Amino acid sequence: MMPLKLIKKERNNYENLILMCPLHHTVIDSSEEIFTVEVLQQIKKKHESKHPESNEQGKLEILIEKLHSIIEKDNTRSPDSSKLLKEQNTSLMKAQKLAAERTHNERREKWLYSDDGLTDTINSINEIYSLISQQISGNSETFSTLGIELNAKEKFLRNIYNYDYGCQLEVEDFRENSYDNRPANIKLKIWLFKKKPSHQYGLFYPEPITRLYFKPDLLPDGQVSWKETERTSMNLTAEGICEKMFDLLISEISKKKPQRSSWKDDYIRENEDY
Repeated sequence: MMPLKLIKKERNNYENLILMCPLHHTVIDSSEEIFTVEVLQQIKKKHESKHPESNEQGKLEILIEKLHSIIEKDNTRSPDSSKLLKEQNTSLMKAQKLAAERTHNERREKWLYSDDGLTDTINSINEIYSLISQQISGNSETFSTLGIELNAKEKFLRNIYNYDYGCQLEVEDFRENSYDNRPANIKLKIWLFKKKPSHQYGLFYPEPITRLYFKPDLLPDGQVSWKETERTSMNLTAEGICEKMFDLLISEISKKKPQRSSWKDDYIRENEDY
């Protein structure tokens, strides 16, 4: 005969409850063949006969009901209590965010005037130079079709250009072996220009189209970023600066009318009679 299965409410009735320590609770649950229902009922009955005070069923049931109500209330919080808890958590999150911002701002202020900050800034500039070179070498076929080349002759100057336009990166207010060198004093200038032929063949002078100035900044994760001085919304890492330079140059090239001759061709055509 299969044993009867009780629903949860029936299992929690006083007649089916035996309170015991965790150790003996485990022993009984792991030895069902020894501690059968009949055996447990006998143990319960024997215990209650020895301790009449534990048989105050009314008081025990009241305690059990209170326990159940507490559990149910905890599992299904009222909307008001849930709202209050959410507001408390939101306030805590705001406080933690504010504390983190203050900590970062203090660290950032020290970094802007430290030797470590200067080292990080120079490393970021060198990373930009390296990324520009990698972009050119890794996409040589694409860029050569557009006539884009890289001029990297000078130490703190990188110029990507084609026949008509160029985009250049310069480091300003940085002087080697100077005690004034600090990230707070350094600017990075990206400027897009149009080539204008000079009186000497093969040479040109730049006609500025766009100039962007960036100051070094420190992100919460310790990475160097470059924040535009005139727009707080633009904050670029080394990868972002590299991409910005190519984007400026390529966007200007794409505006060029089809089959337009380069300034070199114009110069040769104008002077071919001489």
